[in-house]
Amino acid sequence: MSDTLSPLDVKNRRFDRKMKGYDPAQVDAFMQAIRETLETLYRRLDDMERTVREQKDRLSDYQRLEATLRETLTTAQTMSERLTEAARKEAEAILGQAEVEADRRLRSLEARKAELIAQIHELKRERITFEARLESLLSLHGRLLDTFRQEEERLDKVEDALTFVPKTKDAAGEGGL
Repeated sequence: MSDTLSPLDVKNRRFDRKMKGYDPAQVDAFMQAIRETLETLYRRLDDMERTVREQKDRLSDYQRLEATLRETLTTAQTMSERLTEAARKEAEAILGQAEVEADRRLRSLEARKAELIAQIHELKRERITFEARLESLLSLHGRLLDTFRQEEERLDKVEDALTFVPKTKDAAGEGGL
């Protein structure tokens, strides 16, 4: 006999009859009650086993979902770290390029500033030279004007002296003045 009894085992079980034994009707009724109880228990056991299988399947689904979510989370975290690192590197590159460009522009502006200062100094030297030449020219013209004025005064004196000189006939007849 096996370790478990089925309702069919109980139904098919026969006992030997002996004198002064148990009442066969009571034994049959008790065996019927045991069989029905076993059927009920086996149905409940089947239901419970089905429920356990369903719960295990659901648990397995949840575990797969959890694993997928963990993997997705890990992938997202890895991607986030990679993107953050890539963005940091790109920012550093952009910043480096900006610093190089700023240095280049600063050097260019410094060079332009030096050129402008040199041009300003050259213009100042040219202005000083021009002012000196202009002063020299004005001085020369002033002296020339003084000379012309002196010459005019001398000519005025000569003219005045000549107007007091009497006219002669010969001088007036020759086409004089």
